[in-house]
This record gives sequence, C-alpha cells and structure tokens, in this order.
Amino acid sequence: TVHGRVFQGMYRDDKRNGEGKETLQDGSVFKGVYKDDKREGEGMEKLSDGSVFKGMYKDNTLNGDGKQTFPDGEVLEGMFKNGKLDGDGKKTLPGGRVFEGVFKDGVLNGDGKATSPDGRASEGVFKDGKLNGEGKQTSPDGRASEGVFKDSVLNGEGKATSPDGTVFEGVFKDGVLNGDGKATFPDGEVLEGMFKNGKLDGDGKKTLPGGRVFEGVFKDGVLNGDGKAT
Repeated sequence: TVHGRVFQGMYRDDKRNGEGKETLQDGSVFKGVYKDDKREGEGMEKLSDGSVFKGMYKDNTLNGDGKQTFPDGEVLEGMFKNGKLDGDGKKTLPGGRVFEGVFKDGVLNGDGKATSPDGRASEGVFKDGKLNGEGKQTSPDGRASEGVFKDSVLNGEGKATSPDGTVFEGVFKDGVLNGDGKATFPDGEVLEGMFKNGKLDGDGKKTLPGGRVFEGVFKDGVLNGDGKAT
C-alpha cells in the first residue's frame, strides 16, 4: 500500500512488472499489465465516476487501440494517443450524434463523417471538428450542400440545394453565391452570371418562368446599366 493505493500482482526489482491490480483511494481500479511501475500493455480502468477505459496502455495512459465509456453515455473507440482519440476512431455523444473518421487530439482532423439523430449528416475533410476542404452536408428536409467548405460553410466552388428545390451553383463565400454562378428556381426562373451576396451583380442573365429574358449589367438583382430585355 502506497499513498492509499493498493497493488496486488507481480514485482521485479521492487517495481510492478507483469499482471496486476491497483486500487486507488477514490475507489478507481486498474487491472492489466505493468512494466517498470507503469501501465504498459492490455488493461482496463474503472474510475470512481463510473467511466471505463479499456485497451492498450503506455506510460500509464491509453496509447493504441482502445475504448472509453463515460457515465453520461459518451463513447470513444479507436486509436488513442496519450488518452485522446488520435487516428481512426469513432465518437458517440450522449444525444446520439456520431463522429467517425481520422482524429487528432480527440477531434476530427482528416477524412470523416458526422451524423445526427435528426438525419443531418456532414462528410468530407475535417479540420478541428469542422468541414474544411471538399465535403458534403445533407438534411432530412432536402437541404444539401457540396463543394469546398471552410468551418463547415461553403467557401469556394460548390452547389447548394434548398428544401423547396432551388439550386445554387458556382462560387460561394460564407455560404452565399459570390462570383460566377447560377440559380435555378422551382418555378423555372433562372439567374446566371456574376453574383454578390446571393444576387446578380455584374454581367448576368435573368430568365423568367414565362420566357422573358433580361441580359446585361445587374446590381442587387436588377438591371442597372447596359441591358436588353426580350
């Protein structure tokens, strides 16, 4: 017994070496393999709060394939480094949200997928837990976005579909068309050309459902400058 800790198991050269069981003062228990007084190899740890850690240990923490289960229902499984998901893994949150893919320091960093119980999903390249790079987002109401993301918002070439069927394609900034693009509405209206904050701004063309066409220089979505209406 040392500092309230109780160890039962194998010793070599006055150090814990081999299979053993350690019970801490707070009631936490570790069973597994020790090497030179450190947890090293297969092991399972039950903390006083009900958390359970199981897998490969090195330097007293999970390092390698493992699983962490917390009392609130959160579950982490996959490759660990210094007690955090690092590499291929899966994180399930209490509310049912699931993150799968490549982790770094416990957060998605690389190819991955995030899904919610309500049907929302994000997949692609993640950085610090958010889509950053090529990706796709979908919602059960029909909303969908695909293309280049920054912090989980379209920024760059992409395509966005609204629940009503409206489709936006082109260059996005902060989730809105800014640059060369095209907007197609359910009633047949089509806007194409240069956009600014989601509206035609610059050279463009507007085709109305009845077939009427406006071409020329637009500002804030309406012809302002040289133009033609047919």
